[in-house]
Amino acid sequence: YNLTIDVHPSNPDELLIGTIRHARSTDGGQSLQIMTAGWGSSQQVHQDTHIVHYSQGDPDRFWVGTDGGLWRSDDGGASYANLNGNIDSVQFYDIAVHPHDPTRVFGGAQDNSSSGRFDNQVWNVTRVTGDGMMNLVVPDNPQIVVQAGYPSGGFPSVHRSMSGGTPGSLSTIPTSGLVSGGFPWVTPLAVSPRHHAHPGTIFVASTRLWRGVASAPNAGWSWTQITTSAFGGTVVVVEPWIDCTDRMGAYVGTSNGLFYGCADVHSQQGCS
Repeated sequence: YNLTIDVHPSNPDELLIGTIRHARSTDGGQSLQIMTAGWGSSQQVHQDTHIVHYSQGDPDRFWVGTDGGLWRSDDGGASYANLNGNIDSVQFYDIAVHPHDPTRVFGGAQDNSSSGRFDNQVWNVTRVTGDGMMNLVVPDNPQIVVQAGYPSGGFPSVHRSMSGGTPGSLSTIPTSGLVSGGFPWVTPLAVSPRHHAHPGTIFVASTRLWRGVASAPNAGWSWTQITTSAFGGTVVVVEPWIDCTDRMGAYVGTSNGLFYGCADVHSQQGCS
């Protein structure tokens, strides 16, 4: 991965090298020419190359396999055919299912953004985020869908739709109230159980735990810190719960194997 190589079938001085992008050498590896450029919708071939392979019968044909799937060139790299129309190669980090309609599913994919499936088997990108990560549908208001991308600049990348998660409907939730740093690659997300006294409470975590109101507008949004200090490790899972008095707490598990409990996420007494 990211160090793949193949040799031209009839010219040992010509090589294909796979790194973030694929490159070609015509002098036995002394110099390299990057074959494609661009990002997002402008890219000819998706980045992060896993394999390059020459055809043994046609020296102008080769294949490139990447985080985005499979491409083929039949003219030595002048152009590329996208071969992903019938290939299911997306790797999901996480999915969330609509509480009333199991045909509506949301997923965050490795280096392929966040997607949704709406009443059929076709996945549509909901928002381009590079990698798509965790997802949630608010049980009390399934029109609210939250999807996370990878963290950037010390803060998480959390996106929200107020209209059922349809493509193009997500906007970024502000980071106000959060402490930068410590957010893992897959940022933990969670949502309060259904029919709680505080419906639509969402959680995000790093080495600390925060809560927010899922339905609150972006204008004036601020996360509320639940923990009084940092945990002993990075949070990898958050599990809210309610008791018979309708009090909501949360458990978190951390990357160093520790387990913490918070008896009341609205008491401001912190977790231990």
